Amino acid sequence: MALFSIPFTYMDFMLGRWIFAPAFCPIVQQMQMTCVFVSVYTLTAIGIDRYMAIIYPLFSQRYNRSFGPVTISIIWLFGFLLGLFQWNNTKATPFLIANETNYDCKEISSDHSQFFTIIIFIITFALPMTILSFTYASIGVKIFRHSAPGNIDVVRDRAQHASKVKIMKMLLTIVILFVVCWLPLHIL
Repeated sequence: MALFSIPFTYMDFMLGRWIFAPAFCPIVQQMQMTCVFVSVYTLTAIGIDRYMAIIYPLFSQRYNRSFGPVTISIIWLFGFLLGLFQWNNTKATPFLIANETNYDCKEISSDHSQFFTIIIFIITFALPMTILSFTYASIGVKIFRHSAPGNIDVVRDRAQHASKVKIMKMLLTIVILFVVCWLPLHIL
């Protein structure tokens, strides 16, 4: 993602204009959208995989190997298709400064721009965040309710409780970091 985002976005932001070939503008925007989608949904797929492994361990053991490559292929396919919408809505628009033609790489304003922005927010943030919150909350509840079989052992139970608290903190941290890292993309 950094390869298709940082250099182009940085140069565009710092110089206030698109310095690359105008035809390259929609390609870069398409790749950025594809990379965002793939990154977000790969994290979501990992959350779902962990959920299935803990909540439905027998099902997960039986089907886990075949789902991985198929899931990744589907994520990339949908990411590419979503990126095509960005390609169609992006253009390098010429403008003059001191009789020199410069370009601004931006979304084409249309009646559907606000609708497209809302859909992108839902698809690349709200839905994955909801799925991650549900899966990790379910995992946390399942782990926290589980107790070790056998007789009561205070030392073992105390260590197990500390381990559960550590896992809960990690699960909460994953969801919080997802929000902290991806929400600014949609707000700014």
